[in-house]
Amino acid sequence: MQRSVRISRGLRVAASDKPTPAHLRAARALLGWSQAELAVASGVSLRTIKSAELSPDHAPVPGRPATIKRLVAALSGAGVTMVQTGSVIGVSLRRSLDT
Repeated sequence: MQRSVRISRGLRVAASDKPTPAHLRAARALLGWSQAELAVASGVSLRTIKSAELSPDHAPVPGRPATIKRLVAALSGAGVTMVQTGSVIGVSLRRSLDT
């Protein structure tokens, strides 16, 4: 059973789904996105993304839960899945069957 954390405006984020800076960088690499492109896609400032990606690699990205949710939503919407199970951190990209 996943615990969840309540954040502003009734949104919920699974506590086990907190991305790390390594997740963000790997997800961007799979998509071929720059930090600026992630900023546009998520509506999060470029400065915030740069700061988040400079945090310790295996700790959850620091910041407001609503901001983190926007980053995850943008990456998930582009087909990225982020996982962390014990010491395994991974990122995968869902491809279209048309390609």
